[in-house]
Parts: sequence; structure tokens; C-alpha cells
Amino acid sequence: SPSIENVTIRDNYAMMGGGLYCRYSSHPVIENVLIDSNYCTDFGAGVYCGDSSNPSFENVTIRDNTANEKGGALYCAASSNPSVKNSVITGNISEDYGGGIYTNTFSHPDLANVEISCNLAEDYGGGILCNNSGLSLTNVTITDNLAQLGGGIYYWDNGT
Repeated sequence: SPSIENVTIRDNYAMMGGGLYCRYSSHPVIENVLIDSNYCTDFGAGVYCGDSSNPSFENVTIRDNTANEKGGALYCAASSNPSVKNSVITGNISEDYGGGIYTNTFSHPDLANVEISCNLAEDYGGGILCNNSGLSLTNVTITDNLAQLGGGIYYWDNGT
């Protein structure tokens, strides 16, 4: 579980986790990082979190990433519980669901002092799509996101 500080992660390509891929109970600490202009064919163009990974993001900007399927900026699945504080999630695109953030399968992201703006999902959840998982939001601004359904937040299948 590394500490990643004062780094730019830009212009990368992957099937999942275009910029950063966290899995199998990893707990990286990510501070003062720019995650920018990454691409993935499946899930999590900026960041993929899965299988009980619990990354901590502070003072991070996740912007202008594009996912062909889900989670333009951040994709959370399989009981992953990221913490995002004092950060900006903007200008990300998902060609399906969750332009900014997609949460799935018992994940519970905790967001505090976060701006989620100008993200696009072609189907559901421009800012956030919460599917069979939960969210904790404190002092979060969700503005100017776009989707067919749920421009700001779309709760789906037991999303809380």
C-alpha cells in the first residue's frame, strides 16, 4: 500500500483503471495528485478500486478521464471503501454509467469537501451512480453534471 504524493498521472490507457488500479485489500495514500486525461475500455478511467481496497485521496484532482463503460473518474466495486477529501472530480466521461463516480457491489465511498462538476454519463448518473452500495457525503458540491437520468446522482438497486 504505497504513498503517492505530488505526482501527475496523465495520458494512460488500460482495460480497467486507466490512471490507477487498486485491488485486493490495497490501501494506498494519494495526496496532492493530478489524475488527468486517462482512458479505459471498461471501468474506472481515472481510478479503479475493487476487492476490499481502501485508498485514501486528499487534495486530488481527477479530471478529463474517459471510460467506455463505467466510472469516468472513479469506479468502486467489491467492498472497496475509498476516502476522498478536499478534492475535485471534473470533466470526466462515461459512455454508460457514472460520469464522475460509479459505486457498485457493497462499496461505501466517504466524500468530504469534494466538488463533483461537469461530468457526463451517456445513460445514468452524470455526477454519481450508486448501485447496490452506499455513499457518505459531507460538504460535497454536485453541479453541472449531465446524464439521461440522474444528472447529479442516480441511486439504483439498493443504493443508499
